[in-house]
Amino acid sequence: MEFQNRDSSVTLFLQNDIIVILSEAKNLIHWLRGVISLLVFIFALNIFMNASVCLSVDKELLLNSFEKEDDLARFEHSEGVRLERSTEHATDGKYSLKATFSSKVSGDDNLLIWINYPDYPINDFSTYEHLEMDVHNERETPVPGLVDFKDGDGNWRPGWIPIIAYPPSNPLYDPKKPQKAQIPLFFGMGSISEKNKFSFSDVTTIRFIIFKISTTGEKPKEDWVIYFDNIRLVTSKPYVSPDLSSSLPGYAEDEGLKDKIEVNGKTVPPLKRDIDFRVQGEHFIEQRDKSDALSSKLLSTAEERVGLSRKDELSLEILPVGLTNYGGVEGLGGYPSTWENYITTLHNLYQNKVTFVVVALNFWSGRERYERLVENIKREVKLASAIGKEYFLGVRFSESEAIPYGYVLFSEQETIEQKVDAFIAFIRRFVKDVELPEDKLLFLDVSSPIPYEWLFASGADVAGQASPIPISPIALSQSALRGMARSFNKWWEWEIVRWGLSDKPTALLPYHPKTGRPSSELKEIDSLFWQQDSRETYKMYISAYYNGAKMINAFSEDPKKGSSKEAILKFMDFVKSNPRGKDIITPIAVVKGKGRWELPQGPVVGKTRWEGEVYFKTDDDFLYLNLFFPGFSDDGTTTKYWWTGTPYGAVDIIYPEMKLGDLKRYNALLFLGRQKIDSVRKDFLNDLMAYINDGGIAVLSIEQLRNSQNKIEGEKLESFLGTEIEDSFPTPPEKRIKDYVEITEETPFKLEKKRYTVFSEEGPRVYKVSPKKEAVIVAKDKDGNPILILNNYGKGYVLLFTAPNLSTIPPGGKNPFVSDIIAKVCSYRPLPVDIYPKRQDIAFLLSKTGDKEATVFIMNHGEKDWSGEIIINMREAGFSLEVDDKVMAKVGKGYEVKEIAPKIKMDKDSIIISGITLSGDADDFCSYRQASFAYIRLLTITDRDWRKE
Repeated sequence: MEFQNRDSSVTLFLQNDIIVILSEAKNLIHWLRGVISLLVFIFALNIFMNASVCLSVDKELLLNSFEKEDDLARFEHSEGVRLERSTEHATDGKYSLKATFSSKVSGDDNLLIWINYPDYPINDFSTYEHLEMDVHNERETPVPGLVDFKDGDGNWRPGWIPIIAYPPSNPLYDPKKPQKAQIPLFFGMGSISEKNKFSFSDVTTIRFIIFKISTTGEKPKEDWVIYFDNIRLVTSKPYVSPDLSSSLPGYAEDEGLKDKIEVNGKTVPPLKRDIDFRVQGEHFIEQRDKSDALSSKLLSTAEERVGLSRKDELSLEILPVGLTNYGGVEGLGGYPSTWENYITTLHNLYQNKVTFVVVALNFWSGRERYERLVENIKREVKLASAIGKEYFLGVRFSESEAIPYGYVLFSEQETIEQKVDAFIAFIRRFVKDVELPEDKLLFLDVSSPIPYEWLFASGADVAGQASPIPISPIALSQSALRGMARSFNKWWEWEIVRWGLSDKPTALLPYHPKTGRPSSELKEIDSLFWQQDSRETYKMYISAYYNGAKMINAFSEDPKKGSSKEAILKFMDFVKSNPRGKDIITPIAVVKGKGRWELPQGPVVGKTRWEGEVYFKTDDDFLYLNLFFPGFSDDGTTTKYWWTGTPYGAVDIIYPEMKLGDLKRYNALLFLGRQKIDSVRKDFLNDLMAYINDGGIAVLSIEQLRNSQNKIEGEKLESFLGTEIEDSFPTPPEKRIKDYVEITEETPFKLEKKRYTVFSEEGPRVYKVSPKKEAVIVAKDKDGNPILILNNYGKGYVLLFTAPNLSTIPPGGKNPFVSDIIAKVCSYRPLPVDIYPKRQDIAFLLSKTGDKEATVFIMNHGEKDWSGEIIINMREAGFSLEVDDKVMAKVGKGYEVKEIAPKIKMDKDSIIISGITLSGDADDFCSYRQASFAYIRLLTITDRDWRKE
């Protein structure tokens, strides 16, 4: 069968194996979450998607072939299963096991078949590599299942081992060969456990779990049958890698290409480029040669083929996943797929001065032995370092979300802090074991979003998000990547993927089939609906660039219309002549603690919402992000709008790893969600206090000040917060908000004196506090209980909500009182650029290079045209009030770009730019998916220091 993973057109030919292809795996992710309480299992399907290899068998032991009547009697089964011998679909001898599964079993119960020792020959499986069986499915849809093992001490094997039985109607079914399920008898990377003591030396039960629901989500209407035969233990002959010692020295360079290559001059390292465009070699270089290597001839013509300069624009990826997982068995996928061709490719990349990344592993391949993966990746790294030298950038390990979704070492931990630490420790251990040199980069990415800070804390130099599938809020995702990269002083990239929404031509989703805007009803949309026009990809590139991406990782081929090379070339042409400033100005940062809240994603096909988990009630805090990214989500788990405006300009989502010097770039910090003030680093509270003392502003609630020992450092915090706190931990506070909250005092933030009704039968809980005289009780409830305290600490301000968390005050994440406070604080020292009229579907940001140059980038994601003014406060932006006599402005709609002469006028410290119109939707143009945008560049005169005047 053929499998194509998302990291290129890497094709794995897995013969005689039962395995799920990616499109079905993505569907399984969704329905198993909603229907079966085995979240991890489907990701295991994806984890193990490239796992089984048909190597030559060295040793085999038959467990059961059903040739005798008493062979059947050894098996037990649950209600709804009938077992009998049959002469149909026998693959070893005359008989097979016919299992009939009832469609009438109530609820979502799974159907079980099991066999206990001594009803099979031996219980010591430790000397065997796999349990194999032949399977035939007569149901119309693929049927998934699991295989479990229990040892003599009652331990179940950690993790889940999936099988899938395909029907004859499925394209993956091969009538010429029996379908073979192959279950590993070792601990794969995803099954590593610190706590489970299961042993393959004493297997007392083999259990088969069959799910009623198919991989496509259908429940059976009639009983269905699966045949099993030839259940055996096998040991494969180990693959012996060839001796490569002679491949390193003495490689003959192609002298005929030398002169042509030298014309390019010295290659600029990707991290010193304005933007590095990384492409997967198989796509952009078109066809590899017959030897499965990237040849010198292909690489030497990269400029003509790709349109990008290898000197300062282009990098390539190679994906030797077959070498990683299987050690180089010919024909088992990836490229290059043999060690010899891998070495040839490395030499050719070096000779042609093409910087490259080795995509060594997809974390879903966690079925393979840890030691085997480490050995093979270590070898790839050593060869790439020795041959590729400075052109070898580093390695990419893709889809890190496999670990929290499917790895035992993560799921077996009890607290979220322990889970995060296990995630970080595992990747750091893995990187150390594969011996990645310190001067090489570690790339980590995700498809289904998990917290980006986990990637950086694990040692990632570059973290990336795949888009637009899965559907995620673009502006919020890029803000989180930028903020987390800044928190760790690293970099981020944006990845364009090429899979569809479904493996079927159309899909039911709550989005308009043309615009992609949310719909209250399910709409039938093209499964490749976001790929209707390459200008959509162009928009992705443009947005990522101006939001600060250091790298863009892309495929070239659009599966519907062919090449999207045009999008890349148009993008590079535009940004080279219209560069961003070196620093994106973000006056506001949202501080996210050591928790599990993940960016929302699009709903399951056929559903109106993504049924994601809310790990903590306090995660409702993140709904206040709708203030900065209007309409990104209604529930915090489901993406509503893919594209949103940014009414406050660029906002960073940051992590307490950020040090004091970098915190000072922000005017205000807003703490959201579950926090332990010292869980990321012990001295963060000290830096926070220093930040406020130096003029910063922070908005937080009492529980966010608790440390890892669940204590609030009262004496230390008293002067900082301006109040004493009566801590009742571990019991919740007794006081409750009575009826309403009323703002009664004047503040520098120009809060409106106003009463807000609190709709809650019992009233939300608040802590008992004793404010100091110098503190201001900004808001109280009906009984006079302080609800919001303002304290002037040094040059800055702390606004403390006495509720445990912001979402404690109902409705969680949407309370008008809390929203108004956040809005006023964020407007107190705003971004020094604004637009008029304001609109929630207009996104804008400011970037600058020192005090010499400013660029403003604006995108219209709305249905209507926007015309208005762009106001830049020159003093607040750190610029001279004198501006060069020409302000350059360009307006784009799709690929069409026009330079315009805007109207300019000065108003005190501000320059006002008008005469710019951004198009909304039209019959032949969809701005939501292919946004109209404006680029404005100001050059300032700096021959005098106006700050001293």
